[in-house]
Amino acid sequence: AGGAAAGPRILIVGPEDSGKTSLARLLLNYAVRQGETPVFVNLDPADGKVTVPGTLAAMAMTKPVDIECGFMGYAVPSSSGLPDAPLVWQFGHEDPAANPQLFNLLVDGAAAAIGRRMAADPWAAASGVIVDTRGTSDLAQDKVVMHAVDALGIDIVVVVGNERMFSVLEKRMEARSAGAGVSVVKMPRSGGVVDRAALYKQQLNAKAVKQYFYGTPREQVASFSAVVSFDDIRILRIGEDVVAPSSTLPLGEERKITDTLVSAVEPDESLVHSLLAVTDGPRRTDGDSMAVDTADPDGVIGIQALGFVSVSKVEMDRRRLIIVSPVPGRLQKQVLLYGNTKWVETAT
Repeated sequence: AGGAAAGPRILIVGPEDSGKTSLARLLLNYAVRQGETPVFVNLDPADGKVTVPGTLAAMAMTKPVDIECGFMGYAVPSSSGLPDAPLVWQFGHEDPAANPQLFNLLVDGAAAAIGRRMAADPWAAASGVIVDTRGTSDLAQDKVVMHAVDALGIDIVVVVGNERMFSVLEKRMEARSAGAGVSVVKMPRSGGVVDRAALYKQQLNAKAVKQYFYGTPREQVASFSAVVSFDDIRILRIGEDVVAPSSTLPLGEERKITDTLVSAVEPDESLVHSLLAVTDGPRRTDGDSMAVDTADPDGVIGIQALGFVSVSKVEMDRRRLIIVSPVPGRLQKQVLLYGNTKWVETAT
């Protein structure tokens, strides 16, 4: 109960389309209706539950999850305001295996943010934490699950719809130190759950992005078109896909490629339909737009996303982007994080 001992910290794992999110929603709604304020953590970047795909999120639940708006009802601006806006981190991929080092760093950031909230709010600490994860059937090399268990202080792991996964995790937890105190329980696959085709999941994610920018038929919101000069922004990417040429490095230095290397992205037509995370990172003024930031002087690794914009057009001749933003007026922040998420706006 709120205000008493620390609440349970539950992490839900299982194959795709086994009912993990349905179980998380059920537990959260039950807790909220009992007067609790549990924290929900989404560690499934493939599913745009809270904002857009390619992200991780954490938020305190103060109301039941709406059947129409889902978890995004907490993230989309509405007439009722946003008393408990979620904390969101740009990962940039749909699968944690694409960059497990970065994924684990973001999980650490989420754990730190949750820890601060729990320390400041004993009622929230007593309400517990519920974590939803990316669907997987093979835990043989899935270190991100074990990292999340440790980072988030999980004491209950719920395995949905996979007996072998339950056995593997149970043995792993038994092999840990005696003080770990992590219970592993199994649940059958949720009734009524069906396997979803890849195309259908893509359509759901596109719908989630559209909901972020335009709301739902019941709670519509407006988004706005804006013009952004190349010179007014700095687009960064975490990872090794876009790096500066070796000739730009100091004489005698070799490039060190890591999963957390931060590099600047030079705007071009490939940015069209990209979702960029708006951050509060400081604007660099050294004039070297393609500098490789191996030490992350911009401080963008683990920085929270304040929101997202969609690039609808790139005008190379005028050196500017046309973006869609949920906030009117000029873009107030200059440091944007690039990911692999694309969204093509349609009329339907």
